[in-house]
Amino acid sequence: MHDKRDEAVQVLIEEFLTSRATRKPSPHTQAAYRRDLVAVAALAAELATPPLPLDALSIEALSPRLMRAAFARFAADRAAASVGRAWSTWNGFFSFLVAEQVVAGNPMPAVGRPRAPLPVPKPLRGEDTPERL
Repeated sequence: MHDKRDEAVQVLIEEFLTSRATRKPSPHTQAAYRRDLVAVAALAAELATPPLPLDALSIEALSPRLMRAAFARFAADRAAASVGRAWSTWNGFFSFLVAEQVVAGNPMPAVGRPRAPLPVPKPLRGEDTPERL
């Protein structure tokens, strides 16, 4: 797959989603993967120098610097959980590309990831719980 280094990001996103389909994710999960990948890619295309249409964005253009800028803009109006999910999706996408030898490395460790909030304990329910006594 070395010959795909200048491949359009949109084409590689479809290949990634096809490879994920064997894991049998729910349609909602697959749609969320697609939304996250396309949304950040569109921002990266806008922020590229010069700005590009999304279908002209090649995988080679996605440097750590461009990915940080795209994720910063993506995170501006989204919850930390949504940004974390998108970060994980992109990390999986780049891991796939590394395994397929399309890119030499994964730039996602250079992109900040929001901390997940600590889980809040769930209240006990039932007849023999302290709340019922």
